[in-house]
Amino acid sequence: MDEATALGAPIDLDTPGLAAPLEEGEQVVARRTSARLRVVETSGGISEGTDGTLFLTDRRLLHAGPLRSVPLADITELTIAGDSVLISLADGRGLLLEASSAADLRTAIAVQMKQAQSPSR
Repeated sequence: MDEATALGAPIDLDTPGLAAPLEEGEQVVARRTSARLRVVETSGGISEGTDGTLFLTDRRLLHAGPLRSVPLADITELTIAGDSVLISLADGRGLLLEASSAADLRTAIAVQMKQAQSPSR
């Protein structure tokens, strides 16, 4: 499977750290095999981060290493900074996601967020 996975491609359940399968009807939209995820707390503290595989589904971001799941509905803002996507969350925290093709990943996340908000879903 390439870095950018086709819509509906099966998730690799053997990915280290991925303990939860997809929900019924959930589809993988994109994958980054090497992604570093850092949490930015409301206090301004930033975690050292964890490396792992990132899956973008039509409902959430899943980062395996250790597993972290972020519903797309919790994302309030997406920004590009170099090779990183800065993600603002509704609870005031943020995520700093370092991955290849950050601009393409940001676009893919934004598209899924928009589609998840559409009334046809």
